[in-house]
Amino acid sequence: MKYSAIKPPRVSGYGLLAALMCAAASSACSTESGSRTVPVADAGSLDARSNADATTAFDASDAANASGRLCAVGAPFDSISPLEGPALPQPGYLSRAQLSSDELTVYFDPGHKNISTTTRPSIGAPFGPVKVLDALTTAADEEVYFPSPAKDGLSLYFEGMKELGMSGQWEDLGLFVATRPSLGDPFGARAPVVGLSADEPIVSDDGSHIYFQRYAQGDAGGDYDIYVATGSGSAFGAPVKLAEIDSTDSEISPMPSADELEIYFWRNFAATGTASFMTAQRADPTQPFGAPVPVGGNWKHLTPIHMSLDGCRLYLQQEEDQDPQFQPFSIVVAQRSP
Repeated sequence: MKYSAIKPPRVSGYGLLAALMCAAASSACSTESGSRTVPVADAGSLDARSNADATTAFDASDAANASGRLCAVGAPFDSISPLEGPALPQPGYLSRAQLSSDELTVYFDPGHKNISTTTRPSIGAPFGPVKVLDALTTAADEEVYFPSPAKDGLSLYFEGMKELGMSGQWEDLGLFVATRPSLGDPFGARAPVVGLSADEPIVSDDGSHIYFQRYAQGDAGGDYDIYVATGSGSAFGAPVKLAEIDSTDSEISPMPSADELEIYFWRNFAATGTASFMTAQRADPTQPFGAPVPVGGNWKHLTPIHMSLDGCRLYLQQEEDQDPQFQPFSIVVAQRSP
């Protein structure tokens, strides 16, 4: 499939990469025990956080590396806070970042020219320096998007594209996977996931499913729909549309929980030019999701990127803002209580 110079619109955006921090202080923030938090109802004002004293509103004791769910499926989120991290000096573009299952590493694609990471020693600690994964740096005429790590950290999936000369056309190279023998080793060269092209892919916690959006202009179910493919490694079967959450509008940016009992996504309403942050639940991961419903609160400019293993923390990425005083692409975390 080829894309024009103006690629299909994505909620994850292609704005200037700024930071893993927040910007400009606001009276909307309240201070508790040295942490700056904001109610979920005010989440749309996240671009008004302070980058001077912003810290996470949880600490390393909050069910870190939990092996099971502690927070109920569908429970409301209480508050939302920025993650503390370094300013990322590299200019360029950034698609949806993702976290490792232990919540200690962020994978992202600055400028779409390489895949990089930043890590922290524990949940609640600030993220450290940026590290480029050298083996996954692209050729001059190629770009990479949407890195998605498997739970064990030994496989990393991502999307590839190639520019066709000076025509402004782009060839979709499909989905790739890179592997490594242990967490202490570098990732090896990429290998294609045969027969699967996935836009905004997210691999499930057990590595057996890849959730993604697919663009089909003029489709009766909206220009974008959400699909899932089943398999492992570099071999996945034909993708299946999640018909139970489909509508006549576009569904984009899917993000399943670790146990696949919840899924979060955005629904764009073409007729009104508005969008709604949605969720759907199910009691068993082998069954269809129930009817999707809006997530309560104001989630404007936020894209879901990861949910903790215990189901208590939902990480989101702040999208591009047209006001130059605000920093786009900071990462925030919404929390709910067990």
